[in-house]
Amino acid sequence: MAARVVGFAKTIRNNWKKSLFASGLIAWGGNFAKQKYQEEELRRKYCAEAKKYGDQPVLPHEKPRKVTVFLNPAARSGKARKLFEKNVAPLLHLAGFEVGIVKTEYEGQAKKYMDVLENADCVMVAGGDGTLLEVVTGLLRRSDKLSQQIPVGVLPLGNVSSFAGLLFGYREEKELVQWLIDATMAVIKGSTKPVNVLSVKGKDDKTVYSVSGIEWGAYREAEKKKKKNWYFGKFKHHYNYLKYSIKQQWPPEVKGELVYGNPCSGCSACRPAPEWRWWHVLFKPRFEDFTKIINEDCGVQYHKEVNGVQFTARSNNYFQNENEASTEISISPVLERKDFLKEGFSKLDKKPYRDITSNSDVLTVGSFKFTPHLKEDEEAWFYIDNEEYDAMPIEVTVLKNGIHVFYDPQGTGPS
Repeated sequence: MAARVVGFAKTIRNNWKKSLFASGLIAWGGNFAKQKYQEEELRRKYCAEAKKYGDQPVLPHEKPRKVTVFLNPAARSGKARKLFEKNVAPLLHLAGFEVGIVKTEYEGQAKKYMDVLENADCVMVAGGDGTLLEVVTGLLRRSDKLSQQIPVGVLPLGNVSSFAGLLFGYREEKELVQWLIDATMAVIKGSTKPVNVLSVKGKDDKTVYSVSGIEWGAYREAEKKKKKNWYFGKFKHHYNYLKYSIKQQWPPEVKGELVYGNPCSGCSACRPAPEWRWWHVLFKPRFEDFTKIINEDCGVQYHKEVNGVQFTARSNNYFQNENEASTEISISPVLERKDFLKEGFSKLDKKPYRDITSNSDVLTVGSFKFTPHLKEDEEAWFYIDNEEYDAMPIEVTVLKNGIHVFYDPQGTGPS
């Protein structure tokens, strides 16, 4: 027996590289198997919970709840459909939902489908921030009041799912199954809340509706190709910033004119009394009376020249002041390369959409207009909810409580 132990030790010593590789492979395999087992246990646990909702008796005049799912099969590098079918669909079926799936095949399809959506109790977005932008835009472009009747469920199946992080807490990749389950159970349990929406109007009065915000500048461009540099692992962000600072002509300034008004929670100027109707004699209308509130600052416009490396406008959904119809604007000043890298690296420890740099000029505004100053033939892009749009003059208005979304009341929101 002793001879075998000595022989084994000699083999390890003489083949230490192979031994280290084998040990690492065994450890990785063990962790992988453990994670898959834990994920399967999670699915069993929540399938049993979802079934309790499906087992509840339905009255003769009631119909099963209908949900329309907008699934982007290309999300998560083509894994979105498989992740949905394995982690989300079983819970919905067990809970008694009638599920209809719309697989988006081209950009803008979700917006078009929302124009003709009927007979749905709610919709779910199985994709990222871009798919959510399309669904919300299609919903708010309708001429009826469907946006106030149909709540939206958000599944974190995109390469960027910042808004899902707001609703259910930001998670690491290894916690994706739990993240998907939490988002699905929020729809099953039916907990909803209103969120504000940014109406972004560009050329020809074309409007898109954002729940997150607008970015333009160097920090956003540096983050743009992080997906393509996946082979750098956790250092891909650092590599992107370093590469951008070396290749980019310095400093990468963004310039423009900002015209804005301060936020107003309601006064006689912006919230006049509704027009009197004869039936008000019989039925007293229910509305808040702002006629006695005077705000001399309401409607006053301020001008500011923008000059920096980044212009960002964030929905106040991310800053725990949802009751105010406002937007938070940050202007990051022009920096030296080393300071830009320092600020960029520090952003990596922050949650998505918490990326205000330490020396940013920050404004809390109501509606605003922004006109970018571009050089002749210069190509530039705004990123609205992480979707590219040509940089152009825009007019932004806050729609207070524009839509309702499913959320977890016990979950982790912005902090």
